[in-house]
Amino acid sequence: MNGQPTGKAVTRLLDLPPPKAMGFLVLVSLLLFLPGFFGLPPVDRDEVLFSQASKQMVESGDFIDIRVGDRPRYKKPVGIYWLQAAAYGLAGESHRHDIWVFRLPSLLAATGAVLLTWLLGLSLAGRRAGMIAGLLMASAFLLGTEARLAKTDATLLFTIISAQYALGRAFVRGTAGPGLAVLFWGALGAGILVKGPVGPMVTGFTILALIAFTREARWLKPLLRLRGVFLLLAITLPWYVLIHLKAGDLFWQESLGRDMAAKITSAQESHGAPPGSYLVAFWATFFPGSLFVLPVIGKAWRARRERVVIFLLSWILPTWVLFELLPTKLVHYVLPTYPAIALLVAFGLLQAPAPGRATRLFMLLLLLIPPALLGAIALEAPEYAAGSGARPFTLWLAFALLLPLGGLAGWLIWRKRLLQAVFLAPLLSLALSIGLYPTLARLPGLWPAQSAAAIIHSFSGCARPDLATYGYYEASLIFLTDSRMKRAPRAEEIDPACAIVVVEARAEEGWQDVRAAIGAEFRRLGQVDGLDLATGKPVRLGIYATP
Repeated sequence: MNGQPTGKAVTRLLDLPPPKAMGFLVLVSLLLFLPGFFGLPPVDRDEVLFSQASKQMVESGDFIDIRVGDRPRYKKPVGIYWLQAAAYGLAGESHRHDIWVFRLPSLLAATGAVLLTWLLGLSLAGRRAGMIAGLLMASAFLLGTEARLAKTDATLLFTIISAQYALGRAFVRGTAGPGLAVLFWGALGAGILVKGPVGPMVTGFTILALIAFTREARWLKPLLRLRGVFLLLAITLPWYVLIHLKAGDLFWQESLGRDMAAKITSAQESHGAPPGSYLVAFWATFFPGSLFVLPVIGKAWRARRERVVIFLLSWILPTWVLFELLPTKLVHYVLPTYPAIALLVAFGLLQAPAPGRATRLFMLLLLLIPPALLGAIALEAPEYAAGSGARPFTLWLAFALLLPLGGLAGWLIWRKRLLQAVFLAPLLSLALSIGLYPTLARLPGLWPAQSAAAIIHSFSGCARPDLATYGYYEASLIFLTDSRMKRAPRAEEIDPACAIVVVEARAEEGWQDVRAAIGAEFRRLGQVDGLDLATGKPVRLGIYATP
């Protein structure tokens, strides 16, 4: 194998025929994505805002408008809400408090993204490149996180890779029949319906870079079919027209003005960071695939005139540079470049790189990322598990797995057996997932809304109490209480005979004024202390009820 030593098992896996390779990658993806998928409570804010709006679509029967409680939510288009609403509709009303139901589209899309990465590698560079890229993509820490969250990003990634698959076939292989054109425009339309212009932006930047690199655009002509444009419009235009008729200019003000434009012009919601931040974070967010990036840079550069490499660099560089320059930085923004990075790494590894001593030392240093992350959690866990009886045993299991796996990976890296080390990437990722997500799920101090909802659901003083909250407005509390939670209502809006009120400590004084105006006797059901993950601030919730 190009002079690089490999074992028979590794060779067999690299050369799996396509049907078996697909099954293998699906199995690997599910093993990596499922730890914590069902047990992790609703995560404020974005995940629960998406899920709550999707739930209300089903409950109201209105699949055009997007609302959380009685307020519109027009930051993103409707695509992800329809997918989550479909999952909820299929699961049934008995799962209304189960956040994992709303995560199913993300899980399926992330698994699909792994398969599409493999398929693109198979199509452009052969079986072995496809298998390596698929494994690295499945193992990527950031993709595993997005697979567990009911948000847009895994689904958007799936649409982007679909469009890029058609684009890559057209550029590298010079083949783009009617089917690929339909895929190209359909994927662009689906991406617009999921997250507006982000998907077409990645593809558009790729096209511009390819034309700039090669100074020719004839390869693009087979994709430029009028029926494809009609398909895109058929996918996107109906809902955009209907939401405009329903919400008017408010939708455009919220989605294009307050959301997109604000992120371009300023660091929105305190998510600012200097240029280069994504590059620093990359070594952790693409881990364990990041282990193999440095050794292949030289190989990729020397092959920069090959059409596969030109395509991958055109995919990565413009999008990455743009997001580095934007003032608003969220860690998942560069996720659409990760399939191309995985493919570039796979291409480079098959050229049998021989990393020098300094490079191998850096690779060994990166192996410390999982124990460092889990060590930080181990130090903090007692504070958020105090009094709960929680025992984060999976954390210690992860450490027990990481010790031999990290040692073996380090030995293979030092011996320059990188292709063999690649097949340890899913195991390293699995150990990290086992240690991280189930442990977080078992720390009740991180999930105050869940604890408050448990107290509310145990109340038996009256049949259907009014629910109100003062000072604590995270969407998880609405999601976990049947969408009935009122935000800071006036005294006359609370039933004095049957009500439960959640009060954050900083709003206690104002609540006492409301309580006096109601004129009813409220008893204290319990108290919840925890951390508001959305703000990073501690909260203390008092739960009061009448009768």
